[in-house]
Amino acid sequence: MAVIIDVSTKDLDILAKRFRDSPDTIMFATISALNKSADMVKTALKREIRQLYAITDAELSGKGGYKGFKSNNLITLRKATKGNCSSKIEVRGSTLNLSRFLQSPKMPISHKGLTMKQIKKIKTPSVRVLKGQTKRLAGTHTFVASVNGRNLIFERDGKSLKVLRTLSTAQMASNANVSRKVNELAKGIIIKKVEQEIEFRLSKGFMR
Repeated sequence: MAVIIDVSTKDLDILAKRFRDSPDTIMFATISALNKSADMVKTALKREIRQLYAITDAELSGKGGYKGFKSNNLITLRKATKGNCSSKIEVRGSTLNLSRFLQSPKMPISHKGLTMKQIKKIKTPSVRVLKGQTKRLAGTHTFVASVNGRNLIFERDGKSLKVLRTLSTAQMASNANVSRKVNELAKGIIIKKVEQEIEFRLSKGFMR
């Protein structure tokens, strides 16, 4: 998923006529405005994701115990340059372990000393991916197990086991409500930001 922020040729022509005596100011102001706008949109994207999904800013930023491409989805910013009047926010990565959203049980439950009847009464794990919506996993063959110090949710299918996974950050960002709000912000912010940057530079006598 990508959000592209750019200034159209028509918009630049309008600005060029308004500030015809300061072409360099327009160029550098546009680059600065694009990159500042992209930072704002990136922040808004993360905020919209967190409002809908039970995920933290640390998880979206790869902080704490969530470092590394294999375990994270990455939100990256490609900044505008003199030769490219557009900024791009890219969201990529693999699907997340469902255990990141685990509610209960937080730890593996030992079956040692339990009868089969007691084992069958043990509830399957519950998770909360969407905020305010806790869901208990269906079936009787899902359970929490510890692997290399990490608690993961497994599903047994016959003799095989698989780790359960859920959405990627890119899929969260592609949610219709999230992408609509973020793209609306991206479209509405840039020209205003360019004008502010131009006015600021002219008032200070900057050429860059």
